[in-house]
Amino acid sequence: ANSPHVTMPEFKLFYEEARSEWLNLIDKDFELTEKRRSDFRGFILGLDFAGDTKVLPDDVLFIKAVISTFASSCSSVPKVPVPPRSWDEITESLRNPFTCPTDEEPVYVEYDDKIEIYSTTVPTATKVIYVKRPKVFDLTTNPGGFTDENRGQQEMILDIALAKIKLKFSQQ
Repeated sequence: ANSPHVTMPEFKLFYEEARSEWLNLIDKDFELTEKRRSDFRGFILGLDFAGDTKVLPDDVLFIKAVISTFASSCSSVPKVPVPPRSWDEITESLRNPFTCPTDEEPVYVEYDDKIEIYSTTVPTATKVIYVKRPKVFDLTTNPGGFTDENRGQQEMILDIALAKIKLKFSQQ
């Protein structure tokens, strides 16, 4: 009678919170080791587009890399990494001719649900590598449903969720 009980809606909340923490934890050390890269397996996707502006899909959680190709006479560097900049940095760079983004050193800014690339010319092709936002774990209405995580990822998330549940009951 005095044993703790977690309802399905409560467990769903614990799981979702634990998954968010797990994604942030894995993202912090992304690509430091092969283990960290494999922890994100199934969550890393690519998005290709042409032009300098793209509306990002709703499932983009973290942008990991942006790589663009420009139509220029110098074909020795076909793909150029595009680092992010803040609005303050890009505004200042665009006003200064010595720091203005070029095809060899482009930059991007992210706003609303868009990504915009600044360079001398418009990129002919761009690839955005991103971490996708997992679908909601719908345990209450679809208990036989699936999550985006594989078994190993679920076990790591469940470890975090169980620690949260234990903490809740130890505080009561």
